[in-house]
Amino acid sequence: MQLGIEIVENKKSGSIFVYLEQKSGINISVINPDGNVIDVPSIIFNEKRSISSVEANSLLTTAQVKALNAKPKRQSKDGGKTTRTIAKRKKKTKGSKVGLGAEWTSSRLTFYKHKIEPLDLKQWFVIDVESVGKIKMTREEFNSEFMDVILKEDYWKHGSYAYLSFPEKAEKFILT
Repeated sequence: MQLGIEIVENKKSGSIFVYLEQKSGINISVINPDGNVIDVPSIIFNEKRSISSVEANSLLTTAQVKALNAKPKRQSKDGGKTTRTIAKRKKKTKGSKVGLGAEWTSSRLTFYKHKIEPLDLKQWFVIDVESVGKIKMTREEFNSEFMDVILKEDYWKHGSYAYLSFPEKAEKFILT
């Protein structure tokens, strides 16, 4: 294993993820402990840090190591040494959007990744949940209050997550 591996630690669980690259908005691409490459909001992690190969052997799972070894190596500018990290891209600055960004109707409280992910942090979305009413929250509120949804495989891999019963924590977002 090479030097220059960058990791991030999940603030809630303490799990270690291999940092790959910054994506659009607040998302980053990481390798989770199961060895899957996923895009998740960077706000769920502590600051990234570089680790040595010795540290990597004790911190990374076998699945993460396999996923790292399967990734194509990139040439670095320092004499052709290979690294496992991807160069940072310049972040484009744009005006922050506010207001309604998306709206949908559902029989259960259902979050759709393709509707939520494109929104700026201050933009809100409305879900008209049958027998409950309209739920309104910003993407920022969703990221902080519904981290469990963001981390569910159904959400990040299949694009949606629906609660079987209406969660108590969502009651404060019901429009009256």
